[in-house]
Amino acid sequence: MEHALNPLPSPLEWYRQQLEQPDFVDDQAQAKLVSELQRLFERLSEPPISRRSLWSKLFSPRPAQTHPSGIYIWGGVGAGKSMLMDIFYHAVPGERKLRAHFHRFMQQIHAELRELHRESDPLPLIARRLSERTDLICFDEMQVHDVADAMLLGGLFTALLDQGMALVITSNREPDQLYLNGLQRERFLPVIKLLRQRLMVHHLQSAADYRYRSLQQLKRYLTPLNEPTQQLMSKAFDGAAIDRVMEQLLSINGREIPVIGQGSDVVWFSFDELCGGPRSPADYLAICEQFHTVFLSGVPKMGQDEYDLAHRFMSLVDLLYDHRVNLIVSAAAPPGELYDGDRFQFEFDRVVSRLIEMQSEAYMQACRAER
Repeated sequence: MEHALNPLPSPLEWYRQQLEQPDFVDDQAQAKLVSELQRLFERLSEPPISRRSLWSKLFSPRPAQTHPSGIYIWGGVGAGKSMLMDIFYHAVPGERKLRAHFHRFMQQIHAELRELHRESDPLPLIARRLSERTDLICFDEMQVHDVADAMLLGGLFTALLDQGMALVITSNREPDQLYLNGLQRERFLPVIKLLRQRLMVHHLQSAADYRYRSLQQLKRYLTPLNEPTQQLMSKAFDGAAIDRVMEQLLSINGREIPVIGQGSDVVWFSFDELCGGPRSPADYLAICEQFHTVFLSGVPKMGQDEYDLAHRFMSLVDLLYDHRVNLIVSAAAPPGELYDGDRFQFEFDRVVSRLIEMQSEAYMQACRAER
């Protein structure tokens, strides 16, 4: 989960700046959403004196809502939901904000519930703890498949909203389609009602797939490792991650991993950070769940003695491939020349095949369809 970063211009100012760029398309569907995000941005940017104190949150009735408590943004892949939410998130001033991938946030909630198993009603307590440090939560990619999540969400969202928090949620599904055909779905229907009553539901109907358009223009495997290749990687990342933030720490499974850059669903690692240390398949799986595109710089040639490096690299590529994550690589040699050893030759032949396939238009189309 991410906390505050350096503030950007307001959503509306950002959009107007983008309109001045020659390669930016004025998308009216996105412009309408920017207007809604701007209104929420202005409300959250009010001076702190106008906000409720923690004492009043605990002991005073919640005032009647005169405006939605946030926005639920749904639409097809590549329409710009996550990008615009992230522009909004980074623009909101201060540090009382949180951005989280929905699935990972729910994993944390389940962990807290296990710690609070002696409490008769732990969700309001969890919400109060969050409200002590957070006024805004941005959830990316809300999907509900798990019955345990489905049964929790009504109480969790109610508790968060009753603490005065604003929620911004992105999803590929409209509220009425969430947890469709799920076990005991009738118990989930109040969640749908809550989302529609307390949040503004916005359907982002953009005809263009912005993720696909930017990635289409990229060369996805760059070699050798030199300054021109590094410049090409930087240029490619700048095009893929409009809301980029450079040189941050990413928390994965409770451990912090330095990243070269991070944007909306896009992340850039060095090979040394991602494969050179004690990383596990669970770490790579978490990255697959959180990002649709991974940039990986500095893949070296590996020999018989680089057992751990080769093993981690194979695990990473296999998981990225299986989860249809786009991979942009800078490497010391072409795929077929990366490994010079006997121990993993059979397994590495599979990785070479996948690295080549992951450069293809067909693979990108598969990523686009599945994510």
